[in-house]
Amino acid sequence: MKLVFIVLMLCATSMVSAQEANWTSEFQLRFSFAGLGDNSGTSATGFQLEGNHFKIVNETNQCHEGGLDPNSKTLTEGELSEETMEALMEVFNDLSDTTIYKTDLTVSSGGVHTLTMATSVKMVKFSLHNETDETARKIIAIINEGLPEGVEKLWIY
Repeated sequence: MKLVFIVLMLCATSMVSAQEANWTSEFQLRFSFAGLGDNSGTSATGFQLEGNHFKIVNETNQCHEGGLDPNSKTLTEGELSEETMEALMEVFNDLSDTTIYKTDLTVSSGGVHTLTMATSVKMVKFSLHNETDETARKIIAIINEGLPEGVEKLWIY
């Protein structure tokens, strides 16, 4: 009976370890801002990450809920360091497959920040309507710290 229990525990442990993603395995991150009210139709800085390759884009924010603007213009691109990627993956692996939605109903203008992190087996999405989330702020801070000097930093409420 002890042997069966040990085998089951080893299987469970290996299954949990296999679900922890690392940044080389199809990892993607998208960050965008869509204006509401008076801010609708303005351009905003977006961020796209595949593996460790990033693009900072200027896009017209008519695209809702993180949709990609077909007319977006790449401002800069490059590679994030292994240290930055590992920090992002640590946050990602600590989250469950979920959507986090927060809104401030007292604001009719402003905008929506959408942040999506995904691999082939897991997706975490933040949809923040004039609201903030500490984990999303932490993710943006990690990205900003990893961006090269002189590159426009990302912002979030």
